[in-house]
Amino acid sequence: MPSPEELIGQELDNAKNTQDSVQTISTYIQIQKKWKEVAARVWKDKFASADVQKKLVLVYIANDVLQHSKRKTGDFIAPFESALEDVVRCFSDFTSSPDVRKRVGRVLSIWKERNVIRVDVIEALQRAADGDESATVASTSASAAAPAPPRRTRARAV
Repeated sequence: MPSPEELIGQELDNAKNTQDSVQTISTYIQIQKKWKEVAARVWKDKFASADVQKKLVLVYIANDVLQHSKRKTGDFIAPFESALEDVVRCFSDFTSSPDVRKRVGRVLSIWKERNVIRVDVIEALQRAADGDESATVASTSASAAAPAPPRRTRARAV
């Protein structure tokens, strides 16, 4: 039987730049809650070795996972935030195309507006996307930089 790493890796390898593919793979990852650290590590490894178009798809998958996680349980925020910190240096080469830079910039601005991940991580990714090859995540206090916990709402009886 294939390991969780292999299964998640196969899903990411088969990802296409379509909304359906991104959402399907994102949902698959989110269902595997007990493997959240594995999913983030495999995502990071795939990102580091992918071509530009595959990296863009992987950013879209991370975006979908993070935003759904933020709205629900928050389980995937820390593992994917850590994975994103590790790939900051890959962003300067990846975003050399103006079209890719624009698309990635849009995702980063959404993360910042919605407080999806820490601001210092977003800013490091943005600096790298803007061509700063030495961009790194500045260390800040975790409480000041941490995203707000997900809001839970209860359904009201009618």
